[in-house]
Amino acid sequence: MPRINKLKPNPEAEGDHTSFIENFFGKIIRYATYIKNIFNPSGFDEIKRVDLIGQNHYNKATGDFVGTPHVHEKNIPGEIRKANEDEIPGRNKN
Repeated sequence: MPRINKLKPNPEAEGDHTSFIENFFGKIIRYATYIKNIFNPSGFDEIKRVDLIGQNHYNKATGDFVGTPHVHEKNIPGEIRKANEDEIPGRNKN
């Protein structure tokens, strides 16, 4: 079954950028940051994805389940961790 809320790089972007998905009420529920890569058919590599809602994921390196909000990054052990406050839209306001 295809995933409806699948994030993709913006095809009109000319450089590094972030794409996001909003819910019906306009609240961001998922976002990903991409860097330019001329060798990737899409032109970009995903370097970070933040899921603000959804299922828990299992971190194989730590043996822990990580709830939402969580971050997917290839450069961290197990490739998943809890999101920091500054990675959650609306929570880093002064």
